[in-house]
Amino acid sequence: MVIIHNPNKRTSPCVLVLGMFDGVHRGHQELLMRGAYRAQELRIPLVVSTFEPHPMEVLFPGHAPRRLTTLKERAAYMAEFGVDELCVTAFTSDVAATRPETFLEHMTSFFSPWSVICGYNYTFGVKGSGKPEELCAYGKEHGFETIVVDPVEIAGDTVSSTRIRQELEKGNILLANRLLGHAYTLEGMVDRRGEVALKDGDLKVLPGDGLYVGYLRPEKGRSRQSVILLGKADTEEAPHIRVRNLEACPELNGKTVNISLRDALEEVPREQKEIIPQDLEQARSWFERHA
Repeated sequence: MVIIHNPNKRTSPCVLVLGMFDGVHRGHQELLMRGAYRAQELRIPLVVSTFEPHPMEVLFPGHAPRRLTTLKERAAYMAEFGVDELCVTAFTSDVAATRPETFLEHMTSFFSPWSVICGYNYTFGVKGSGKPEELCAYGKEHGFETIVVDPVEIAGDTVSSTRIRQELEKGNILLANRLLGHAYTLEGMVDRRGEVALKDGDLKVLPGDGLYVGYLRPEKGRSRQSVILLGKADTEEAPHIRVRNLEACPELNGKTVNISLRDALEEVPREQKEIIPQDLEQARSWFERHA
């Protein structure tokens, strides 16, 4: 997959999928699968158009929700769904002020789409005033089809980035992962104390304080079964993550790793600040049950 920042005009037709895709969750995956199927039918590339940073970070600085995925993670997940090109446009105050009709003109000129796919709640243009209905009407006038994908429901409610954030903050990792369609991950660097300094701790959603099981995966090499304690000590300004692998792994010290969270071992936040032997036994028992 090719990543193109601030794309210029494309000269070949494509199937174009529109959206922010924070989380690339099960609802987003439905868009990508529909796009991949249509691109295969038409024998043309599958292209995704998105923004960076998240519009809320520009429009409401200091009040924007934390993200579920970084741009790097979004790209990796999209590649698994057969996306040929990920086009990333810098979101600025000027972009935010774009009229819906101007947005559609630019989109048609830039991407030359034969088919455009978006979600039922997709908006575009100043203050999100453009809606899928306008996109459909514009497509009929300018020679491309528009596919609007209905919401995906799981466990009695619509899958959304907002819902996933709420489940993560409550520590409901199993349900959050089910809604995502993949394990929630954090990235950081391992130190000698068995803690991980988060690279994206000020950007991504942090699950509620508690004890979790998951996998520690370095950039190269195999994953390790791990127990993870997430919390904030009274003397610390930022949340910390303490990690203990179920096998000795001194070679990971100083290495960048992904922490893939799989389940919570305790349902409520704890005052405990260190991982204790009983935690390791709980984790071993969990992995034995889920081998």
